[in-house]
Amino acid sequence: MNQILMTDNKQKNKKSSSEPMGTNSIVRIFAIVIIIFGFILSGSGAYAMLQDIEEKKNAVTPTVTTTKQGGEVLIDISTSVGIRTVSYYWNEQSPTTASGQNKKQMSFSTSIPFGNSKLNITVTDSKGHQSRYIKNYIQENEDIEKPAIDFEVVDNNIKIIVTDNEELDYVVYQI
Repeated sequence: MNQILMTDNKQKNKKSSSEPMGTNSIVRIFAIVIIIFGFILSGSGAYAMLQDIEEKKNAVTPTVTTTKQGGEVLIDISTSVGIRTVSYYWNEQSPTTASGQNKKQMSFSTSIPFGNSKLNITVTDSKGHQSRYIKNYIQENEDIEKPAIDFEVVDNNIKIIVTDNEELDYVVYQI
């Protein structure tokens, strides 16, 4: 009888010890899967960050040159990748946008407003990278418009007519 009881106890112990083992192994497998998934996610995130840093290192910055000519600013833009759009505005005015049509060079001019002014230029290249430039200009209230000169023939004489938006002190001519 002792042996029967002992045999029964061994069988009962085997059944009870095998049940928690199944649950423990499922939990371990699940933990291992979660750890592997975490490594994959962190690895892909690190790879994306490295790619972004590498792309920024290799990004081509457009060259923007501004030249003041009287009351206007001549803007020259060049890049090796192509220009998608150029947007510019003075101070807090609404921006003017020009299409670059993926050209590598672009030039245009804009009038300088009177007083202290800030020219904001945003260049978007063909890859979608934006570069921003800010230039300050001071435009004095000076005569920036050239005088208009007209000639009229009256009888046997030539009449010279000079007009300007500012007052003229004198006109010099030579025949």
